[in-house]
Amino acid sequence: MNEPLFGEQKPRAYLVGFLFTGILLVGCLVCIVISIVFSVKSSLPQHLASTLLIVLTAIHLAILFKWYRRGDLDPKFKFLLFFSVFIVVLACVSDQIYVWVPFPGVLSKCSGNNLYQPKSQTCITIQNWLDCSKEEKLNALLIMQW
Repeated sequence: MNEPLFGEQKPRAYLVGFLFTGILLVGCLVCIVISIVFSVKSSLPQHLASTLLIVLTAIHLAILFKWYRRGDLDPKFKFLLFFSVFIVVLACVSDQIYVWVPFPGVLSKCSGNNLYQPKSQTCITIQNWLDCSKEEKLNALLIMQW
């Protein structure tokens, strides 16, 4: 007879929701602080753009959860809440990858129309392009797009 009446949530489900919300909040705050610190440290505005994305998406998620808790949001839109959580987590992960993984810096090694060869760590001129193997050409094109 511990069943809640009229669709109320069980206390356990309520606590689990708050636990996941707290974990998501702490993760977002860590990402935001790290992005701001690296933005100031490296003077790159790209870190602030990703931080703005995380903040705006988290605000969107908070509004949706507020509506869902009050009952203003139809329960069929519950998938939208889970999708928004996934987007926030994905934005935090991509922000951390962008902050912590160093850019290879190949653009400064090759000037003009030269391509960078990662295996030999040299520049390939357009004249030498025909002498390269298919794998070397593919690697050089992938690095050029990076």
